[in-house]
Amino acid sequence: YTEWAFLRSNRLLKHPLRELRNIGLVSYKENVYSLKDQSIDVNEESFKDYMHDKLSKHSFTQELQKIEVRAIEIKDLQKIIKEKIRTKTFADKTLETYSQIFLSWLDFSGIKIHNVSSTTLRRAKNALSYTPQMSPQEVEAYLLNVEGRTFVTKTQKDQKLLYDLKSLGLIRYGREGTVLTDLGASAINSNENGREKILAECALKTEKIRYAYHAYCKQPNLRSRDFKQVIEDILEGLNSQVYLNKTSRNLYLWASYIYLCRARSNNPNAADGQEPLILS
Repeated sequence: YTEWAFLRSNRLLKHPLRELRNIGLVSYKENVYSLKDQSIDVNEESFKDYMHDKLSKHSFTQELQKIEVRAIEIKDLQKIIKEKIRTKTFADKTLETYSQIFLSWLDFSGIKIHNVSSTTLRRAKNALSYTPQMSPQEVEAYLLNVEGRTFVTKTQKDQKLLYDLKSLGLIRYGREGTVLTDLGASAINSNENGREKILAECALKTEKIRYAYHAYCKQPNLRSRDFKQVIEDILEGLNSQVYLNKTSRNLYLWASYIYLCRARSNNPNAADGQEPLILS
């Protein structure tokens, strides 16, 4: 679309539209968002070309390219950001997150910084991509009772389940409590098979679960405890062994859930339009 008219309170698209304004693609006037250049092709390839041109000239990129004699680490980009933006003070964790985001944008735009190691890039991308916190069965059961809920205090389990539901696009947060998205409402109003299919398709849109699913399809008889060996690329950067094992287990459960859902549809290897995502 070339125009979007939204109320200011529409939080679902607030941040993406703000980013599109920041990078110069979108303007905002009288409550209407519109493309600055109406002649631009609105597709992924054009967007990548635009970002490639823009980020190639970025001072962070140019500073990274000056580091030639050794491997570049996240801490190098943190230092660059800190030096380039002297008007603000950043916590170390904030600098780390900004650095991961910038490296991910470079990768998306096809800008190669040759001495950024594949491990550094993979860790940055893994840190930013959604990681399921709970099993699909727990998420599905929670979805059926979440509409309109408000919380005086949230248990750790509540927080994890709400995070999963929001990341999968099934709920959003509003003043009236948790609000179902159209997909969430469709899932609740569907029968069990229909609900599983919606959850499976939502999950397949996320990087780590899609990667885990394709790995599972290749070895569906693999046991849970052995699964982390075939998905180690998307576990890169998890320093806690306990969290690594928990994440591997959840990814295994989601992959097998999707596999069985598709098997019940007599189409376990149905193409989702994506090849296995290789984070390297």
